[in-house]
Amino acid sequence: MVSRRHVIAGSLVLVGSALTGAAEGQTYPSRPVTVVVPYPPGGSVDVVARILSDAMAADLGANLVVENRGGASGALGSAAVSRAAPDGYTLLLGTQQTHATNPSLLENLSYDPVKDFVPVAGLAVIPHLLVTRKDLSASTVADFVALAKSKADGLTYGSTGPGSSSHLAMELFRKQTGIEELVHVPFRGAGPLVQELLGGRIDVAIISVPTVLPFIETGDLRALAVARDKRIERLPAVPTTTEVGVPGVDADAWFVLFAPVGTPAPVVEHLFASVSKALAQPTVQQKLAEQSIVLELRPGTAVMETLPKEIQKWADVVKAAGVRT
Repeated sequence: MVSRRHVIAGSLVLVGSALTGAAEGQTYPSRPVTVVVPYPPGGSVDVVARILSDAMAADLGANLVVENRGGASGALGSAAVSRAAPDGYTLLLGTQQTHATNPSLLENLSYDPVKDFVPVAGLAVIPHLLVTRKDLSASTVADFVALAKSKADGLTYGSTGPGSSSHLAMELFRKQTGIEELVHVPFRGAGPLVQELLGGRIDVAIISVPTVLPFIETGDLRALAVARDKRIERLPAVPTTTEVGVPGVDADAWFVLFAPVGTPAPVVEHLFASVSKALAQPTVQQKLAEQSIVLELRPGTAVMETLPKEIQKWADVVKAAGVRT
């Protein structure tokens, strides 16, 4: 039988826990916060982290220190944050690679992208484009699909390496359009890939907007479609793959701020509020736009709802294409 004393004691514990949680949200942060970027300095993830951290520091009243911990396609830094104390002082700027494609590409992944993290906020995306060499005899997506299906030996497509976003995006496009033959030509990075496209030695690629935008604007490369369901401001005349009859080819590179699972809800809420204020600043929006980064703020609950679907989507692509890294 439960005594009145036990009921009162239990109630006091619950009240105490609630007060502790509230206090954590009110006093946090009382020291610098580390934002781990699981890639080397200089890339787009690093750029987003530094823009965001600078903007959030004033609001939080504490420094946000960006720490680059690259390696294993972002897995090393992600694993380190998954093991960090869940107190809001170690965060991760994760991507579709760390949290959507790594589970199907890397054996013995030492973290669970769903169970080991709590999403604080979805931040932004970098759209990708279906681009061809300028003299390819296809000016629309329909033309390209027809041409690819008519070539017995297949057109050539470039990527930034096996298992990269550009590789998986093209395999997803091939799957959705029923193109059976496309010859994959992997490169070590975007630079060599773009040079081969410009030189006309490969036919096509799906690649991030910032990488090819200057060459599209000069007419040295041709953009057939944005690999997503919304057009982008920098190229308003370029249709989306959904508009041209190829839905389900969303190849955005996305950025999400994560905390280790178990981080108190008031701390997560406090961080989300600070992120929202930071991304509302015109200077922050301008800096992101200059990098062709599209602002897409989402609450952590929305990220958590879509994350398992993202993981499954890319797992299906990896399996169907027989991708090996």
